[in-house]
Order: sequence, then structure tokens, then C-alpha cells
Amino acid sequence: MPKSYEDLEEVLRGLNEKLEVEETLKELLYYRIDMMEKIIIKEVIKNRKLQREVRKKEEKFNIILQKLIFKVKGLRLENKVLNNINEELLEDNRLSRKKLENKEGEIRDLRKFLRYSKLSNRGFLIEEKAEILELLKGIESLMKDILLVDNKNKRKLLVSKIEYRLGRYEDFFYKNNFEIDHDILNLLYGVKQILNRWRTHSKESHTKEGVQEDVSRMEILLQGLKYISLYNSFKKCNRELLAEEDLFHQLKLKGKLKKGYMFKRFQYELKILCEHEYYPFNEKLILRRIFPGRIYTFPTFFNNIYYNFSLLKTYNMYSFLYIYGSVDNRTIKVGVSKNNLANRYYSAKQDYDSKFSEQDFKEIKVINTPNAFNLEVYLKRKYRKYRHPLFCSTEWFMIPKDGIKYFTENKYSKDKSFVEILNYTLHT
Repeated sequence: MPKSYEDLEEVLRGLNEKLEVEETLKELLYYRIDMMEKIIIKEVIKNRKLQREVRKKEEKFNIILQKLIFKVKGLRLENKVLNNINEELLEDNRLSRKKLENKEGEIRDLRKFLRYSKLSNRGFLIEEKAEILELLKGIESLMKDILLVDNKNKRKLLVSKIEYRLGRYEDFFYKNNFEIDHDILNLLYGVKQILNRWRTHSKESHTKEGVQEDVSRMEILLQGLKYISLYNSFKKCNRELLAEEDLFHQLKLKGKLKKGYMFKRFQYELKILCEHEYYPFNEKLILRRIFPGRIYTFPTFFNNIYYNFSLLKTYNMYSFLYIYGSVDNRTIKVGVSKNNLANRYYSAKQDYDSKFSEQDFKEIKVINTPNAFNLEVYLKRKYRKYRHPLFCSTEWFMIPKDGIKYFTENKYSKDKSFVEILNYTLHT
């Protein structure tokens, strides 16, 4: 019995221990459940916050989307407006081209009329005749002042004023494209002769009687100019005439002058060309005036040449470019001549023989060209580092051995700059 009671107690203790373990496990389970509930609550709260943030971002996104949609609609509207404007511009451009074509047709008709009018004779317009009368009256007044002036410088000043007015008178012919007939020419040259006599101020012309005689002669000449200018008709020039500024603008429009080319520069260049007596094409390029005044040109000739002033201003100054010297000594003389090569050769040989004992001086190359001067300048620049130390001259050179072949084997024909100068021409 007692043994059985002990067993029961043992069993009861085991059950109690088991119960305690289960209670502990139960408490642990409740604790874990409680923790899980807390975690779930936290996650629920976090999820709600995220949902609220998502809703806010969705709202912002919707607002931005609406703005973008509105902007796209605005851009589409702007694009439509721009397309309409572009179509209008294209239509305006088409109409402008049509107008331009019509204007070009009018210009062609005007040119035909101009060509026709050039073939017919006419006199000065009434307004021009009035201006001419005023000019000639002004000249008569200045002539009377000549009688009262004894001072040489004052007389020269009066002569210059008279020439200026005569130059303006001359302009009326050129701007109307009139030829100055022989009667007018004779009268103008008669006036010029008297003015030159007054300018030189010689003793013969300085006498009161001499001056009075000249003034009387001038009055007769001016009366002749006045009568012919008022009542005569004049033949049109067979070539078009343009004043210097009109020619400048025409050449600029046709792209024959570089960008940035200034009128003052062009005017200065024309004045230099006017002064070159050796220049054979002056009569084709520039009208020779009797009295100082605006420069008048023949545009047809300018339009048919390549305008390069550096080549133009010395064109035909010399006719021959010569290279004399010794091939073995690599000594050459570069020079130019108008027509007397024999004298040039003899002079160069004397200079060479005074420095060298070898009798090997000869003609290496002679080129007949109106661009001789510019070729000489080019070669002197090309060989400036090889000036001969034995000669105090810019024309003698001691060039490298291969340099001689430039002339003996015509290798200059492969030199682009040399050939460009050599081939420059004014023949149209």
C-alpha cells in the first residue's frame, strides 16, 4: 500500500511537473502570440502610413500628369499655330518670288528701253540746263576776280575753283552717257590751256594786258559752251559709263570684290590706275577726264576681268622677266625690262665678270609677259634668304643647286603662285 501511495505521489509529481511545463509553454505561447499581435499592429500601422503616402504620391502624380497633359495640349496647339505660320510664310515666299520674277521682267524691259535710248540723241533736261547755266555764271564771276588778284597763290586757288566747276560741267555729259563732241572738246581744251597758263604764272601771262586778253578769250569760250549745252543734242556713248561708287556697288553685288572691301580703298586704287601712263587698258577701264572730278569707268570691262589691284596696277609696266647668271656657280640675277634686253644682259655680265673669273655667264630664262614686274617681286620674295654676299643688290642671288632647275627645267610651271601671276590677263 505504502509503496503504491509513493508511486501515486511520484506520478502526481510527474503530472505536476508536466503541467508546470505546459503552463510555461502556454505562457510562452501567449507571450509569442502577444508579440506577434504587437508586430502585426505595427505593420498594420506602417501599412496604413504607406497607403496614405501612396495616396498622396498618387494625388501628386495625377496633378503632374494633368499638368503634362495640359502642356502637351498647349504644345500641340502651338505646333499647329507654327505650322499655320510656316504655311503662310511659304505662301508669302512664293508670292515674293513671283513679284521678284515680275520685277526682273520689268528690269529686262527697262534694259531694253535703256539700250534703245542709248542709240538715240537727246539734249540735257531743263533742270540740268539750269544747273549748267549756274555753273558757267560762277566761272565767269571767278574769272573777273582773276583780274583783281596779283598774288600767285591766290590766283592758283581761283584756277582750282574754276577747274572744279568745269569738272562738274563735264560730269553732266558722263552721267547722261553722252559723248563730248568735237566742238565741246575744242572749247574745253581752249579753256584748259588758259588756266594752265594762269597756274604757271609766267611773266607773259602775269601782265595786266595778257590777263585781260585771256579773260576775254575765256568769255568767248564759255559763251560757246553755254550755247551748245542749251541747244544741241548729243550722241550717246556706245559703251555704258558708271561713276566709281556705282561700279563699286555693282562689283560687290556680283561677288567680284572680297567681303569687307571698303569704297575708300577702291576709290584710291582707281586713282592710281588713272595715273599710270604705261597702262594700255586705261581707255578700256577708266574714262580720261579733261578736268578733275569723279572717276567714271566702263563696267563691261571690269565685269569681264578678275579684279586684283596688286596685279592690275603694274600690268604691262615691263614686258620681260629675265634670269641671267651662272648655273655652275648657282649665281643668278633676277630683273625686268620693257624692251631692251641686250643692255640689261651686258650690264649684268659686267657685274658678274667683276666678281668671277669663270666665263660661264649666260641667259638662263627669259619670259615675255605683261606681268613681268609682279613675277620679279614674287621671285625676290621667294629667294630673299639667298641674296648673294658678293653683290650689294636685291637682284643677285646664290640659290641652292636644285633651285636652278626651277628655271632650267621650267619647274616654275608647277608653282601655283607663280603660274597665277603669269596667267593673269586683261584681254576679254
